[in-house]
Amino acid sequence: MRRPWIMFAAMTLSTAVVGTAIGQGMASVNIGVTVDGQDIEGKVTIKDVNGTVVAEGPAGTDLAVPVGSHKVIVEATALVDHPTYVHPSFPFGARNYACKKAFAGATVTLLVSKGGRRVQGDIILQREGGGEPVAKIRSGQQVRISAGRYQGTFKQGRNEWQIKGLQFPEGAIQDIPVNF
Repeated sequence: MRRPWIMFAAMTLSTAVVGTAIGQGMASVNIGVTVDGQDIEGKVTIKDVNGTVVAEGPAGTDLAVPVGSHKVIVEATALVDHPTYVHPSFPFGARNYACKKAFAGATVTLLVSKGGRRVQGDIILQREGGGEPVAKIRSGQQVRISAGRYQGTFKQGRNEWQIKGLQFPEGAIQDIPVNF
């Protein structure tokens, strides 16, 4: 013979043990951000079907979210290009949710040389194929960025040079020579 009150007591106890108490009609959501298995800084935004922000905060913190389907936006702010993941419709019930979103990253230093001499300047990076700039970095500066293929423009004073074929492999820590 089944005792329904035992199941209710077990569910109530597990909710109390797993996380903070949540009000009726609310979910507790904790989404972390990782690169190469390490936690990094990030931002989580949760919007309702009308696009109104219902919860927002740093990655890895508990957010109170009303029950229902919501758009979940996770941004890796520790990476210079701020990659973003969007889940268009996640159904939240009145319980605790915890997960981590992994992004592929690389740590790179672009070493620009002109005529065999190292030069300083700004590099405006775009994803391969063009589009909007994703990052502006200084030559010789080490940065963490999303793994992938890039192109860019090196600017020194009023002069500009195009850079093609940059590739940042996942997990790489490397110096990349750029010669003009």
